[in-house]
Amino acid sequence: MKKILCIMLALVCVFAMFSCGNDDNETTTKTPEEYITSAVASSSPTKITSNVNYKDGGTTYGGRFELLMEGNNSILNYTYSRPAEIEDMHDSILMELEGTVYHKDGKYTVKGDEYDGNFTGATGFTLNLVKENFKSYNVVQNDNGSYTLTAVVTGDKVDTVFGCDLMEQGDVTVVITANTQYLETIKVTYKTASGASVSVDSTYTYTPVTLNFE
Repeated sequence: MKKILCIMLALVCVFAMFSCGNDDNETTTKTPEEYITSAVASSSPTKITSNVNYKDGGTTYGGRFELLMEGNNSILNYTYSRPAEIEDMHDSILMELEGTVYHKDGKYTVKGDEYDGNFTGATGFTLNLVKENFKSYNVVQNDNGSYTLTAVVTGDKVDTVFGCDLMEQGDVTVVITANTQYLETIKVTYKTASGASVSVDSTYTYTPVTLNFE
């Protein structure tokens, strides 16, 4: 479970998102695929809110991660549940934990629960949306004018698309919604090698924020 929580942080901390192979030249008409890739490439959100569910057998763990960003600095507030460290009762008793990760001037500090993740690795999460990386790839325009990409990534392409190991078993499904200017939501779902189901739902907003480092 600790490794899964590290992955949750990596999925939330999208400091730099890009799509390889984008055409930077301005055009009067874009294809639906180009709207998605250009929105992902150009988005600079100030707040990312992610809800994570991890279902292992009959037990469901949850987590909520709120990342605030101002320039190169950020504050991540999180709450999540995990099995209690009690012998023979790992799956029946859950602990509710919360904390804050501060990222300032290139350094990470933790307040609250002593999270044992590698926070520096979170900055490596990317989105590489080259069509050839996907098993299936479909973009539709919604009634409100936004676009939704639904794609399936095979296990051997996960590192290429996401820039990190999800410990997946089989395919990973990603659903991205963007308007003509910026990214709105991302949903990632997959199963782990142990058979657990994982889903990460992230929402991106762009209102300027002022960080308060205690």
